[in-house]
Amino acid sequence: EILEEIEIINNLSLEQNVFISSLCIQTGMYEKALYLLYESRRKYYNQSNAHLQYIGLFLIKGKYLNNIFKKLKNDRVGENTAVLIETVQENIETRWFIIENRQKIEKKFGEINLEDSFTKKIIGRKIGDTFDIKKNDVLIKKYKIVKIENKYIHAYNESISEFENMFPEAKGLFKINIGTPKTKEAFDSGIQKILEINETYKNQVEEIEKLYKNKGMSIGCFAQLIGRDIYDVWSVLTNKKDLGITCCFGISKEQE
Repeated sequence: EILEEIEIINNLSLEQNVFISSLCIQTGMYEKALYLLYESRRKYYNQSNAHLQYIGLFLIKGKYLNNIFKKLKNDRVGENTAVLIETVQENIETRWFIIENRQKIEKKFGEINLEDSFTKKIIGRKIGDTFDIKKNDVLIKKYKIVKIENKYIHAYNESISEFENMFPEAKGLFKINIGTPKTKEAFDSGIQKILEINETYKNQVEEIEKLYKNKGMSIGCFAQLIGRDIYDVWSVLTNKKDLGITCCFGISKEQE
């Protein structure tokens, strides 16, 4: 019941929000976890871990999220949709707008309020629809709706595509360029590259687990070495009988 009542995260740190979201995931409250991690990403947009946690929810619990998104029809512009709009008459780049029903919006994210006059022009419209905006007595511009997405899916696509550009030194997510394979051999070579990197990472984690098991490091150190959030590591360790929680006094986050 406590988890169900959580709505406001403004007074919580990113780590606390991630911890609460982890509890929601473990108890099957995926919609609540999605909401909390989206709001955390929005509030802590300049922190790489806010994006990693959000991306991780989709990659790990995607099948459960699909069931949520199936209930949300996004074939028309409405609350919690992301809308891609282009100017018809001019060669101007397209722009995304996020339809929000909240008092304080962030224009830097492309958010527009549900009660905004511009929103009222596009609400209920579908892909391909056009509409006019009167700039003054002589200038009227025509716009076209190019794409409509659920805002949660849009945020995921944005984070995963822009992560390396936003956080070039951050661990946890990176792209591997294998080009456009024209032959089976080239494709297999690219896949092999990915498998080799994955195997290297797996071996590194296993060595770190051995050190931890021998009480040679704290949970905080463990998390930093593998580039993961401390609460993620804590959650995994509690479910691995051969490891468990054996050291929990290294840093302030662990003491919380």
